[in-house]
Amino acid sequence: MKAMLGLAVLLCVYLVSAVMAQLQTVKLLIVDELGYVLLSPTGAELLFEVLSQRYEGGSTIVISNLPF
Repeated sequence: MKAMLGLAVLLCVYLVSAVMAQLQTVKLLIVDELGYVLLSPTGAELLFEVLSQRYEGGSTIVISNLPF
C-alpha cells in the first residue's frame, strides 16, 4: 500500500510539473472567474507559482467579478 501511495505522489508531482511547464510556453494566459470557487491553500500556492513564474516571461489576464 505504501508503494502505491508513493507512486501516486510521484505521478502527481510529474503532472503538476508538466502542466506548470506548459503554462510557461503560452504567450497569453487568461485566468477567468478568479474567486468564483474558493481555492484551497495548495491551489492558492500553485496559482501564485504560475503567476510569479510568468511575471517577466508572458502576459497574463486575470478576470473576476468580485469587488476589490
